[in-house]
Amino acid sequence: MDQIINCYSIGEERLNAILQQDILKREKRVAKGRRAKNIGHHKIANMKKSNNNTRGLEENE
Repeated sequence: MDQIINCYSIGEERLNAILQQDILKREKRVAKGRRAKNIGHHKIANMKKSNNNTRGLEENE
């Protein structure tokens, strides 16, 4: 639940900054960080590698 609240507050801050910069023109436009995500990235290759490592541990036990 804390992650959802944290994500919401970060998104709210970003949207308010964009509102002030692009729509209301009250602040200088700063585009740096607009593509930033608060999300962990998973690649299929890393997931397969991790899955293979866990299988090896289960067989040894």
